Amino acid sequence: AEEPEEARAPLRWPFTSRRQQERALQRRAAANKSPSASESVEVSDNEGLQSDGWRERDQTENLNSSDEEGLPPAPAPAHQPAVQEQVPSAPETTLTEDAIAARDAAMFVNGAAGPAASDLLPLAKEASGALVQLAAARVKGWPEARIKALSASFRNFDRVVGLGWLIGDALGLPLMTRAEAHAVGLKARRDAGTLKEEITNAHRQAGQKASKLAATDPARAQLKEEAAQKEQTLLRAVIELPLPSPAQQPRSNATGARNRKRESPLSLHRRRSLHSRNASMRRKQSATSRGRSSTGLKARERRPRKPRPRKSE
Repeated sequence: AEEPEEARAPLRWPFTSRRQQERALQRRAAANKSPSASESVEVSDNEGLQSDGWRERDQTENLNSSDEEGLPPAPAPAHQPAVQEQVPSAPETTLTEDAIAARDAAMFVNGAAGPAASDLLPLAKEASGALVQLAAARVKGWPEARIKALSASFRNFDRVVGLGWLIGDALGLPLMTRAEAHAVGLKARRDAGTLKEEITNAHRQAGQKASKLAATDPARAQLKEEAAQKEQTLLRAVIELPLPSPAQQPRSNATGARNRKRESPLSLHRRRSLHSRNASMRRKQSATSRGRSSTGLKARERRPRKPRPRKSE
């Protein structure tokens, strides 16, 4: 009897060992003898292949586990400290010598017609001791050559007026007039000198008290700290300056010429009526004056004349 085509067909199973191939050949031969059991044989073949595959997978896993057992244990991951959220520090104050210098360079330019606003952000809302001290120190450091050049450009410029303009611009105020800047600069220069004396006296008194104590006495550090605190208090204090209020608007120098130009011209009828009214008023005034004069003449005429004495013959 001829073998079925399935028996003659080459094996196409992905065999991984010789043993699996022999089992598959045996099952095929049994299937040729009993065709009715072919379906069950195919199912058993699949099950055998799956079982062999699982068996080989288990063997490889066992080998891997044995290899891992021979190796030293992996080091445990180091304990990573919890990342602490960094609180953003407070922004540094913009009231520094560099900020004052930049504002000075933007406002006072040699060859300009006058001082100009720096268009920079305000450094403070109020005139504190630190602002007045930094501005006064900046103005005091101007060389004489620059003062002369700015005076030639601005016409009558000095350190007092410059100090007032500089402080006003640092506070975000509009450009002040020369008189207002002079008043502000004069008061600020006096207050800057007084502030410097108070700070110097505070440190001097602390040094005198510390000189009477031992070098290892902790009270020396305490005295120094108290002097520094007093200095910061003086620098944070608000200094009263004759600053113009922001709501105060500069006085207008307009003469009304433009408003008069905007007025509509008088019509011909209106001009004639005004002319006739003025003429009638002039006639009335002239008639009144003539009447007064004639009344005076008539009154003089009514006076009785005194008879002249006759000469005796």
